[in-house]
Amino acid sequence: MSISQPAGVYGPTEALFASNQSFLSCWAILASLPVIFYQCWKFIEPALLPRSNAGASAVCAAGTLFAFGLIFCNLVILPLVIHFSSVLAWITTSPLN
Repeated sequence: MSISQPAGVYGPTEALFASNQSFLSCWAILASLPVIFYQCWKFIEPALLPRSNAGASAVCAAGTLFAFGLIFCNLVILPLVIHFSSVLAWITTSPLN
């Protein structure tokens, strides 16, 4: 199946339900991340010495910033790059005759 052919669907609402389900699944995971991070921290915190809490906080902050960077890349940067690449490929290539 080439890119120019539309995807096959079994019913008129299948595409809508599939997009809604994936959207809700992603937001459910994102909405639960603060609770997951909090529970992980509360599990690790008793094992740390008082002087190592600052280092562990820095590691947690770095992990959180990395996760937000991944989300930003997927939601903002990647669509722009894909659009730019597709436009550039369309301009620089000629159709086969």
